[in-house]
Amino acid sequence: MSPAAFGQVGKRCTQILLDRGRTVVATDLRTDATLAVEQELSAGAGTLIPAYIDLLDAAAVRELVVTHQPEAIVHLAAIVSPPSYRNPGLARRVNVGGTENLLTAAVVPVPAAAFSAGIQRRGVRIAPILPLCPSGSLWTPQ
Repeated sequence: MSPAAFGQVGKRCTQILLDRGRTVVATDLRTDATLAVEQELSAGAGTLIPAYIDLLDAAAVRELVVTHQPEAIVHLAAIVSPPSYRNPGLARRVNVGGTENLLTAAVVPVPAAAFSAGIQRRGVRIAPILPLCPSGSLWTPQ
């Protein structure tokens, strides 16, 4: 499962997973831009399952996790700078509240999860090799 799967970094991450034949439950807000990215990614080798939900809707997030029971969550959704400077309240609701909703829903055991601190901290390049750690998962809860 990948929140913000149709954004700048999410699109690349989703493409890598689809190219590897994975099934990706791709979540994002429904806009003309995200619908266009969905169409572009649908041609991949894997299976794309678009799910247009708002991470601030805790019930929708939980229902999505329960329905799809993802093996991993790659959480890339965030309000980044400079828009976060213009609307810090929204940035906090999305960046903290949305993450909290996702983590709460993931209590339905999810074997792996990865979170991003923001594009400005790591650039836009995503290494073409996933998973990122030798154990075979991005993050494994203890």
